[in-house]
Amino acid sequence: VPDFHTYYKESILNGAYPELKGDLIPVTIDNEGTVRKADINEKWYSYESHEWANAIIKQNSYDALDAYGKVNGATKEKDYVSLDGVDDYIDLGLENHDFGNTASIAIRLSFNKIDVDSIWDYILGNAENGGLVLQNNNENVLNFAIFLKNGSTYTGIDANIIPELNKIYTVVGTYDGSKMSIYIDGKLVGSKEIIGEIKPSTMPFNIGANPDQNTHNRFSNINVYQAAIYDRVLTEEEIKSYFSNEIKIHDNTELLKYVDFTEREEEAEEIIPEDIIESYFVWIPKYRYKLFNTDNFSYDANGNVASPHEIEIKFGLTNTIDDEEECIAPPSGEKGNCGNGKWMTHPAFTAFDTNGIWVGKFETGYEGATSSTEARQDTLEPDKVIVKPNVYAWSNIYLTNSYQTSLGYNKNLNSHMMKNTEWGAVAYLTQSIYGRCDKNTKTCEEIMINNAKNYVTGVAAKNKPTTGLNAYTDYENITPYQSNEISNVYPTSMEASTTKNNTGIFDMSGGIWEQVMGIMLDESGTSIYEDTNLKKEDLPDPRYYDAYKYSTNRGDYTRGILGDATSEMGPFKREEYTTKSQRNISGWYQDESWFIYNNALYIPRGGSFSDGVGGGIFTLSRNQNGISIVMGFRIVLAV
Repeated sequence: VPDFHTYYKESILNGAYPELKGDLIPVTIDNEGTVRKADINEKWYSYESHEWANAIIKQNSYDALDAYGKVNGATKEKDYVSLDGVDDYIDLGLENHDFGNTASIAIRLSFNKIDVDSIWDYILGNAENGGLVLQNNNENVLNFAIFLKNGSTYTGIDANIIPELNKIYTVVGTYDGSKMSIYIDGKLVGSKEIIGEIKPSTMPFNIGANPDQNTHNRFSNINVYQAAIYDRVLTEEEIKSYFSNEIKIHDNTELLKYVDFTEREEEAEEIIPEDIIESYFVWIPKYRYKLFNTDNFSYDANGNVASPHEIEIKFGLTNTIDDEEECIAPPSGEKGNCGNGKWMTHPAFTAFDTNGIWVGKFETGYEGATSSTEARQDTLEPDKVIVKPNVYAWSNIYLTNSYQTSLGYNKNLNSHMMKNTEWGAVAYLTQSIYGRCDKNTKTCEEIMINNAKNYVTGVAAKNKPTTGLNAYTDYENITPYQSNEISNVYPTSMEASTTKNNTGIFDMSGGIWEQVMGIMLDESGTSIYEDTNLKKEDLPDPRYYDAYKYSTNRGDYTRGILGDATSEMGPFKREEYTTKSQRNISGWYQDESWFIYNNALYIPRGGSFSDGVGGGIFTLSRNQNGISIVMGFRIVLAV
């Protein structure tokens, strides 16, 4: 990491600067959803302006095949993939895609061998009785061809260039509905006027071979550096500026596929295409907060509950101590030296002794799933983790598998399954002037529920829920994640953000229940309370879970840990959502509030798509089995 720490130590966060290590790349996201690498020599966040620091982890273009298609036999070198011309190819998918009358395809490549056997060698395309293709024709001249719906065969144009061996070329083919054009290294080298729509091909796009799924013939002996497929026309000016040498994704509008096999540092302000982003994370800086309810955790039969209010927060690197003004976070069910009005370093930052944590921006998805059913996988598969919007949340996974999957996701960044106190750290920062509270009026707004019944991440309801479980059925009025201008009027997907803008964290209300690492101890208080599935040897490292005192009562709120957004939300009352459903809630946005006990020792947070007013960032419940089709998990990095 470059030497930028001095700058951040003088920042408004008083030293709680984002820690960038390993695969983490700092990014900004504009109002159109374009992701750019941030210049770390400039402040890319401002917590005082409700703009939290974001970072991404990129896909590995060669290994993360589900994001790009299937690599068949190709050899990965440092900056390219080498295809042997015998049986190697890369399947990019996109079969049956209907381009209409606009398309662009581009590839950056070099030739290891040029055939002289009058065979047309495929470079990039889906041309099998339809589609379009870049190829080397039977005279070894670069060619671009299209099959139109109103035609009976392919129409092609030659570049009139026989490529030299081992020389890198950037080749682009475009079609605008009336003219097809081919460009080499940013220069127009051929065009032809034709009119009509491109006939969809039933075959996928391939690099290096005919796309026919049975024959895969006409192989090319080439090195592939980058490739891109657009559902629009690249302009001549765009091609000149961004496709004259390497392929630079300056605008990802209607970008269908992008692969980049080069290994190089991204330039500041470079656009990072969505296709190559594996996961988004948001920085939660170390902070202390002013304690506000350390002694009123009970159930109130008369229904007297507290109202949500601003939580006072101070950022900083040092930990609080036990004295008259500060205290150290005590364990479950204990008060220690803490009391109302004192300041306490949030316990989410003390277990790993970090200056902050990187929290998954969305609920964890299952890579490659095309439905919520496919995302129900009770497996240990770290390589299937994605943290992105508009994907299917990973559900129906037992706690030990989600725990181990999270640990294995990125060991260099100390990845792990979100703990209950880490959930609380996000909740309290959200309920502050740095999240969804107004700095002047100190009034705060609740996060909008994700009401997508198919468990798609990043979604916001168009309307605020007015009913609870078994009565709330407003599942169709959804707003998918999009980085549009912030509006004070519904609908907008940003209403589901912890900051009410696209720098925040999503899916903290609704979507799927998120199981967190909060584990109950046995009656002795010295060991994990075991059931038929969970054994103490499953969780050898206590840094990765919060330990709670034993109880036989799901309404025993005295066992909370200060900062975990459980007991401090008290007192609690009974609420009848419908005649079919009564649940305990807190006064904090009417969020459901149950605690773990001996018959249900797993902690889910946030509620599901169907919980209505009962779902929210302060929602707390218990689960008997540690697995459910409406329960998933979130990943945190402690670096």
